[in-house]
Amino acid sequence: MNRSITSVLSAALLLGGCTGPRYRRPDVPVPPSCRGDTLTPGAANNSETGSLGELRWQDLIQDEELSKLIQEALSNNFDAQIAAARAGLLASVEARRVVLQTLVGEVAGAYFLLRDLDLELEITQRALKLREDSLELVQLRVDNGYSSEMDLRQAEVLVKSARTALTGLELQNEQAEN
Repeated sequence: MNRSITSVLSAALLLGGCTGPRYRRPDVPVPPSCRGDTLTPGAANNSETGSLGELRWQDLIQDEELSKLIQEALSNNFDAQIAAARAGLLASVEARRVVLQTLVGEVAGAYFLLRDLDLELEITQRALKLREDSLELVQLRVDNGYSSEMDLRQAEVLVKSARTALTGLELQNEQAEN
């Protein structure tokens, strides 16, 4: 009997712990407009702003030289023209659009790679010039007994490593241009 009273009290306590005030959803302030609310679908074909994915590449790219390169690639790329003939045959505008977007992306990527390589070439050329000037100074110091041959060899190694880096960058630049 003592056992049954204990189990009834335990069950009552457990069930009593499960009840409580009813959950009420809190009021959360919502901003008047969310990012993208002003964007309208189909904006790629008109002057309204659309989502980034719907914008034409001409609206995204502000670099005049890159725009010319993309225009040239689009007009002279046989793969794009073939894909446009196949898309026309299959009546798939989206397939043509994907090919053209891929081409635009590849041209833009190559362009930015070339710009990066040009900047890296410029920096490496300046570094080489500074290391050559340093080598001349170290040579003067060695000639006058202020530095050791070891300092001279180290300066020569730095010049050679800069020349090697410059040669590698020039090769990368040539390959990227092609």
